[in-house]
Parts: sequence; C-alpha cells; structure tokens
Amino acid sequence: MKTIPFASVPMSDYILGPKFSVPRKVVLPKIVNCDGPVKWPPLKIGGDKAMSRTVTVSKDALLKALRGNRDVYSRQLISAIDGWVEAARKRLSAELSKLDEDDAAMDLNFNDIAEPNDYTAEYDEIIGMFELEVNAEVSLSQDDYRRFILNKWDWSGHWERQFMAYTSH
Repeated sequence: MKTIPFASVPMSDYILGPKFSVPRKVVLPKIVNCDGPVKWPPLKIGGDKAMSRTVTVSKDALLKALRGNRDVYSRQLISAIDGWVEAARKRLSAELSKLDEDDAAMDLNFNDIAEPNDYTAEYDEIIGMFELEVNAEVSLSQDDYRRFILNKWDWSGHWERQFMAYTSH
C-alpha cells in the first residue's frame, strides 16, 4: 500500500507539472492510502457553468409549467400581503395605544415590517416571451430549467423568508 502525502506537493504539480499553478483552492485530505496508481478526479476548469446542460421542451408544456408556477406564486403573494397588512395594523394599534400613555414613547418606524416583494412581472415577461415564440419546441439552459420549470428563481430564497414571516402566524 502506498501512502501519498498531499501536504507537501500541490495537486496542480501532479496533474500539470510543477511550473503550472491553478488559481483556485483545492480541498484535499492530507493523506490518501491506495493500492495502485493515484487516480485523480477530473479537473474542472471554468467552474460549474462549463458543465451546464440544455434540454429541448415543448413550448406548450413550458407555458403550462410557467402559468402553474405563476398561479402558485400569486396565491402566496396574496397570503403574504394579507399577513403584512395584519402585522402593520397590529404594530400601528400598539403604537397608537402608547399615544394615550406618552406620545414621546411612540415609534412610527415600520422598517422591520417590509412589504412583500411582487415578482409577478418576471413571470409575465417570460410567459409573454414564450407565447410569441414561433417554434413548437424551445431549448432551455440548466439555469432556465431551474427557474421556469422547478420555480427556483434567484430571488426564491428571499421570497420564501418573506412569505414565511407573514404567513406563519
């Protein structure tokens, strides 16, 4: 069994030679035990974007998914707005009750009760774009698939936090 100390020689030296450096951090174990030659994992140059795939989908199926995602989002938005209005009313009521006691103690700063963001226009824009598409099939990148089919937009994490803040009561 061979023991190879990684701490003494950078991975780039094994793969590309000692005069070539890879300008990214590679996390490896300090020691690897193996019975044969060392087999390195494939080196990714360009990050995950280089591994991006595309898929061709029916325009009708895509529009159906987008409209369904928009409907789910619209229902969530209405619930979040209702929760936001309720939270703002409770806060205002509490602050107005302080007015009876001492008007100097009243705090009308409502920055901690932010209005839920409305991303409906993003759905409408994409739906409108694909409604005008002349081809029966469209090609989606991996990022497009994540957004349009899986409904995981760049803003989804922020939206989920807002939605939960106003609907979990």
